[in-house]
Amino acid sequence: MSVEMFETHSLIAKIFQTKKVFNFNFDKLKTEEVSFLKKITYSEGFIPDEIISTINKIISDLYSVKYSLIPAFELGLKFNIYLVGGSLRDLLLNNHKNIKDLDILLSCDFESRENKKVLEELSFSFVNKVVNHSLDIDPYKWAELDNKQKFLQITSGLIKNNFDIESSFTLDNLLSKNTENVDYRDMLNKDLEAVFTINNQNSNQKTNYPFDLLVTSVDIHSYIKKFSFDFCKVFLPVFEVETKKLISNSYDFIRSIDGRSEFLTDGINKTMTLKMYHFHSIDVIKKIINKHYNRIQNKYQDYEIVLDPGKNEEYQNFKNSFESYIRLNKSLPINEKEVVIKPNIVKI
Repeated sequence: MSVEMFETHSLIAKIFQTKKVFNFNFDKLKTEEVSFLKKITYSEGFIPDEIISTINKIISDLYSVKYSLIPAFELGLKFNIYLVGGSLRDLLLNNHKNIKDLDILLSCDFESRENKKVLEELSFSFVNKVVNHSLDIDPYKWAELDNKQKFLQITSGLIKNNFDIESSFTLDNLLSKNTENVDYRDMLNKDLEAVFTINNQNSNQKTNYPFDLLVTSVDIHSYIKKFSFDFCKVFLPVFEVETKKLISNSYDFIRSIDGRSEFLTDGINKTMTLKMYHFHSIDVIKKIINKHYNRIQNKYQDYEIVLDPGKNEEYQNFKNSFESYIRLNKSLPINEKEVVIKPNIVKI
């Protein structure tokens, strides 16, 4: 390793106060990426008071969720809790006033030796007592559930005790047969197993932000790799079984944020990169753009969308059509742009 690379590696390690920061490839970071990372993590100065205030609200909400799930840990289940996606992006890119909700991820290997043993031995009557009689299933069908289904029943039951679940879906027919949910799953992440949307105002346990509780069976790095836009590929370890460490303050919070180098690239270039080849069809890509583009563009008006088709010829044709559409839209008067964009921005 060259002296320059060694200095870069040491600098980034010092920023995050740890020897290794997961998926950032230190040796390949450019000088501008190092500078950008230092800036967004306030490594050379104090965190502004308004940022600290926002972080403290988020920490409070994360503690509320972690507290509600304590019985699951006490049963012997092993899973990790992360804050992912948009709220962290907005916090790092100085757009914290636009944080509307949180995405909280439970990452659980349902078939690990420890979890498999626990889930297979739990009886319906015992679990129902643990979750305060909030299981949503016929007692006689409990034994027919697989380990994933049992985990979802337990966690959703515990969440239901403290929060108002406004809506939910899983890929599994156990909780939903709505075919739209399959598209929604593909659109968000191929490894997404379930989503529980929480209304913070109607809950017994009030939170500062409404939130989505997401469930996946893969590790955090595999999960965020398949996020739709690269500049959303950041995460915060809230609780990991191996370390058992909880975020305690704003500085600990912001310097524990982790992610992929693509996030830095998009942040520096002011782009929103969508890797089309992570998704199985043009229809899914259209749904992603329709669902997210206008909303994100309103927050980041100086950012450009970039479609990466990989080597797929069909995706390349769509990219060309889409870029032509965007150029045409930009040439229109401002009052006409909204009319074209809002109905269906990918009606090509």
